[in-house]
Amino acid sequence: MFGIFKNLETKITVNHKDGSHDEIVGMCNSGKIFIEYAKNKNVKISENDSLIVHNKNGVDETFIVIEPSFYDNVFGIPAHYQCKVMHLSEFERKQSAKGHINIQGFQGNGNIINLGDSNQNIINDKTIFDNMIECVKQIESVNNKDSIIAAINEMKVATNDKNSFLEKYTKFVSLIGTHITILQPFLPTLSKFFS
Repeated sequence: MFGIFKNLETKITVNHKDGSHDEIVGMCNSGKIFIEYAKNKNVKISENDSLIVHNKNGVDETFIVIEPSFYDNVFGIPAHYQCKVMHLSEFERKQSAKGHINIQGFQGNGNIINLGDSNQNIINDKTIFDNMIECVKQIESVNNKDSIIAAINEMKVATNDKNSFLEKYTKFVSLIGTHITILQPFLPTLSKFFS
């Protein structure tokens, strides 16, 4: 089926959440990107992967995978993904509209951290630290990852002492600065340890 649409295919770079990437081809059509599975070395597409579409006019566009629906080989139609996607600029707008917290007073600077959907629950307060470390590991633009991860581990150890935890929390917030956007609602859960 996809063979008849060969002229509509465009090159796509898949940036996976684990930091790896694949160079593939696919077709874009109104909020969806179609990717033939076997033709693209059995690439695996996951939610929140980014797809950089290298348009034939030389303009690249970045999309975020919202729903990576996989369809197996049926009735001669090859196995493929029909990925529901959102343009990166729209995705960032929607994420930033979900809520912010402004933390004041650290070296005179405000630190704004995107919390994401505040209705999202974290199952176990102790697992928040592991989730935060995984989140930090996935952010590419951080040059002090080791210090941030160490600060998260220090908070984890200090959970039974409110004063010590507040001190570690303050250190953590000063390390992450305003340039890092955390997309999960970690801070409200962290506040339980010092309130």
